[in-house]
Amino acid sequence: MSLVRDGVVSPAELDRVVTGALGPRWATGGPFLSFHLGGGDGGLRHLLEHLGPGMARRWADLGNPALDADTVEAISSATEDAYGPSREALTTARDRAETAVLAARDDILEQS
Repeated sequence: MSLVRDGVVSPAELDRVVTGALGPRWATGGPFLSFHLGGGDGGLRHLLEHLGPGMARRWADLGNPALDADTVEAISSATEDAYGPSREALTTARDRAETAVLAARDDILEQS
């Protein structure tokens, strides 16, 4: 919310980051398994010891937006501008994509 409200990123840009990076990773392993594997041989413990201080500093900069009228208007307008008024087409595309991701994940897990 803060990143969009403050003009750092648009709703569509942030959605592309999540669906292209975090989304697939978390769909296949979740945040903790992803962090654990990201820590290499030392796992989550190593990741937090090595990168934790920097992560904590960045989290402090994420903001704390109040959902006041101005924030709701700014975020809602930016999202409507990015995606347009048609919920039906967006919903259909989302449902097809989620089904494909889940089916692909299930196929891989069955082969393991």
